[in-house]
Amino acid sequence: VLLGSFLLRKWRNASAADGWHYPVSTLTVGGELDGLSRITRMAEGFWHQVAHPDSGLDPGDFPLVVLPGVSHFQFASGKPPFLVRERDFHPEVTLENAHTAIA
Repeated sequence: VLLGSFLLRKWRNASAADGWHYPVSTLTVGGELDGLSRITRMAEGFWHQVAHPDSGLDPGDFPLVVLPGVSHFQFASGKPPFLVRERDFHPEVTLENAHTAIA
């Protein structure tokens, strides 16, 4: 399970026969207002993992969900590190509601 993250492009290889080389089925959960793992990167993952998977790839093995109004740091708790404070977007849902949605 990837929370506030995504499968790296290195696992997708257009020149290979099967095109996809990630060894483990993976659920990807992102936030709509994630300032570090941006929604555009989640959309790219959705395109390749779910909507247009390579031959031999079962989209059910790599589901991807984006939670409305959730920011990057809402996948955690405590005090955010400097980079997160600088780059993350302001959430539209409370931390409690975000954690409930993530769970």
